Amino acid sequence: MSESDILNKTFIVRLEKMTIKEIKKFAAEKGIMLPKKAKKAELIHCIQKAEGNNECYSTMKCDNTDCLWANDCVRAFLKA
Repeated sequence: MSESDILNKTFIVRLEKMTIKEIKKFAAEKGIMLPKKAKKAELIHCIQKAEGNNECYSTMKCDNTDCLWANDCVRAFLKA
């Protein structure tokens, strides 16, 4: 496993555990505007849309296992 693979996996693990505050900071760093009050899924949908991806977080309506939100997405879907 290369160093970049390790860094990417660390980054993905970090995204899986992001709080709403961290999600807002992540979006701000990417220049993505988010609503001031929204649930986690709504915030992630805004990020997905801004990045040109399907707004599929927590819906299980996609098969993109490379998505940064993939593991958290499954957990959120199962909790709903």
